[in-house]
Amino acid sequence: MRLSLRSSALSIVSLSALAACSTETPTSPTGVRPRFVVQPVTQTICSSAAATGWVAEYNAFWGAPILGSEWIVPVAGYGSTAPALADHTLDVNLPAIPAGATNISLSGTVMADNALIITLNAAASANSFGAVAPYSANNFQVPVAFGTNSDFNAGGANVLRFRLINEDVPPANASLNPMGLDYCFDLTYTEAPPPEVVAIFVIGDNQPHAVGDNANFWGAQWWQNNTMTGEVSNGVAAFKGYATLSDNACGGTWTSLPGNSSNPPASISDDIAVIVTSTVLKDGPNISGDIKQILMVHHDGNYSDNPGHAGNGLITSVVCTAP
Repeated sequence: MRLSLRSSALSIVSLSALAACSTETPTSPTGVRPRFVVQPVTQTICSSAAATGWVAEYNAFWGAPILGSEWIVPVAGYGSTAPALADHTLDVNLPAIPAGATNISLSGTVMADNALIITLNAAASANSFGAVAPYSANNFQVPVAFGTNSDFNAGGANVLRFRLINEDVPPANASLNPMGLDYCFDLTYTEAPPPEVVAIFVIGDNQPHAVGDNANFWGAQWWQNNTMTGEVSNGVAAFKGYATLSDNACGGTWTSLPGNSSNPPASISDDIAVIVTSTVLKDGPNISGDIKQILMVHHDGNYSDNPGHAGNGLITSVVCTAP
C-alpha cells in the first residue's frame, strides 16, 4: 500500500457558505424584526506543495489527483524512490472553528503510498491505513474515504496529522518504491447564533430618529425630550424611558412602571436596541406603548440608572419597522 503525505499547512480551494454563517438583515421593511439566519460553513482543504511545503511529484502508477489537489512527497525524488521504512509526518492546521460551533465534521478522500495513519488532535480518525499488503493499489490508485465528527476543539487549535510510512520494499527491486500523498477533505460546522437583540429603552416617534440622529432614551427629562404622534396620557412625566417588558418585535407593544420602579439596569453595553413608540399610555402605575421601530443606538457613556444621568446616543442602524 502506498501513501503520499506531506503537509504542514493546507490549501483552501473552496469556501462555501462562509459569508452566510451568521447574518442578520440590517433593516426589515415591515413587521417582526429579522432573525439571525445560521447556515453551515464548509471549507474544502486539499493537498498541494504551495500549502504544505512538501514537493509536488507524480508517479504514473498512482491514481489521478483528487479534484483540486496534487500529489505531494516529503522529499524531492520520493515520487520515484523512497527509502524503506521512511516515516514522515505532515501536520495540517485546520481553519479556526468558532467557540460554540456545533455539528462539526470532517470528511474527505485520500490516496497514499504506502501506509497512512490519520489523527485529529492526537485522536485516531476514521479510515486510517495501518499496515498494508505490499503493492496493493487499493489506496494509491483509488481514493479512500476518511473522516470524523468528534475530537474537535471549537474555539481552539485543531491539527489533522497525516503520518506516512514506506513499509514495504519490493523484493525484486528495492529501488522502485515510491512514497506520496494526495487528499481533499471538507471541514463543516454550524456557528452559534449571536445573542438576541433585546430592545429595552424607548424614544418618541416625533423626534428625529434616522440613522445619524441623536436620541435621548433615558432620564428625568425624557417626557420633554420625546414627543409622540399618537395618544399620550396624563402622567407621561413619570416614564423615564426604560421598558420593563417588550414584545421585542415591530408591531408589538412594551410596558413599564414609573421612575426607578421600572428597575433600569445599572450599566448597559456600548450598543443597545431602542424602541420607537407613537403612544405612551398610563393606567394607574402601568405605562405602555406601541413599537413602531427598533433601532440600534451607540450610547455616549454617560448613562446611569439614576434618571438624573441622562442616556443619550447616536442611532446607528434600523433593526425593523412596523407595517
